[in-house]
Amino acid sequence: MEIVSGAIGALCGGIVTLVITRVEARRADRVRATIDLYWQWQSSEMQRARIAAQSILHGAAQLPNPPGYAELNRALWDNGSRDDWVAVNAVLHFFESCGELLEIGSLDRRLVRKMLGRYVEYWFDR
Repeated sequence: MEIVSGAIGALCGGIVTLVITRVEARRADRVRATIDLYWQWQSSEMQRARIAAQSILHGAAQLPNPPGYAELNRALWDNGSRDDWVAVNAVLHFFESCGELLEIGSLDRRLVRKMLGRYVEYWFDR
C-alpha cells in the first residue's frame, strides 16, 4: 500500500511540476514577445515612420473636413505619396498587430500597458 501511495504521490508531483513549468514557459514567451514588439516600435525605421505619420495625421486633422483613415489612405496612394502612405500604414498596422496578439494571448497584457500604453494614448486618445 505504501508503494502505491508513494507512486501516486510521485506521479501527482510530476504532473504538478510539468503544469507549472509549462505555465511559466508560456509566460516567458509572452514577456519575450512583448519586449520584441516594444523594440520593433523603438526601431529607427519605425521612428522615422512615426515622425512622418504624425506630421501627416496632424496636417489632415487641421483641414476643415478632416478625412477618415480610408480617405486619407486612398489620397496618399493616389497622389503618389508612397513614403507617406507606408509611414501611416506602418503605425496603424503596428497597433493592429498589438491588438491581435493581445487577443490571442501572445503578449503579456500588464507589460504591454506599461511599455506601450503611453503611445496608445498619444496616437489614439487625443
